Amino acid sequence: MPHGRYGKIKIMGAINTSKDLGLLTIRLGEKDNVLTALVDIETGKYLLNGKVLVVREKVPRGFKIAIAPIEKGVKIYKYNYPIGIASRDIKPGSVVHVHNLISAVK
Repeated sequence: MPHGRYGKIKIMGAINTSKDLGLLTIRLGEKDNVLTALVDIETGKYLLNGKVLVVREKVPRGFKIAIAPIEKGVKIYKYNYPIGIASRDIKPGSVVHVHNLISAVK
């Protein structure tokens, strides 16, 4: 393991620091457990509020990304408003759409 000025350095997988999810997405409310993609987003490691979020699948513009684990049966919030319920467990960085969301919007 390499040594640096402050001791051993743990080398982790590369992080694409040029891809800050805060610039590529929008969170519309404080309660929201999803982000909305402003552009198409590729898979990989991204920064979000100084932490790494692994985007697990390609996210088309306008689609939602889970920012925390969402268990089956839990409400999904967008605009600080429940837009649906998770139809299965959703991992952070996963697309949230009709395949894992039961809509509450009528």
